[in-house]
Amino acid sequence: MTTIVAVVGVAIILIVATFALNAIERGRQRAIAAQREPMSAEDFVQGLMQGGVSRETAEFLLSEVAPWYVAPLTPQPDDRLDSVPRIDGDHMGDIAEAFCERFGLPIPSGRAPVEMPINPTMAEFGLWLDAQRAGRAV
Repeated sequence: MTTIVAVVGVAIILIVATFALNAIERGRQRAIAAQREPMSAEDFVQGLMQGGVSRETAEFLLSEVAPWYVAPLTPQPDDRLDSVPRIDGDHMGDIAEAFCERFGLPIPSGRAPVEMPINPTMAEFGLWLDAQRAGRAV
């Protein structure tokens, strides 16, 4: 009985902590949004394309990162993945894997690892994804 109570107590603490951290993140993103103009999805895609990213990759990247943003904050090409939407390296790897699946590329693995960019902007990550698609190392 004591073990069950302890487990339930820990679960409740974890749930409360998760809600608190999510509220802090929403507040942080709202504060960022208050400091800059929102960008439409098409303007984001065009901004990436102006930096050399293909339309297909720009649209793919938007679809993958948009869920990480809390309205009214919108993605912008110069957002750093691990700073503004706070997408860490593991989730960047998930995005890269989804990109490979979408475009029929070999999925990186322990036998065929790829070196991910460190703290890239959306534009830099888009260029890196395009380079993977073209078979070029960046």
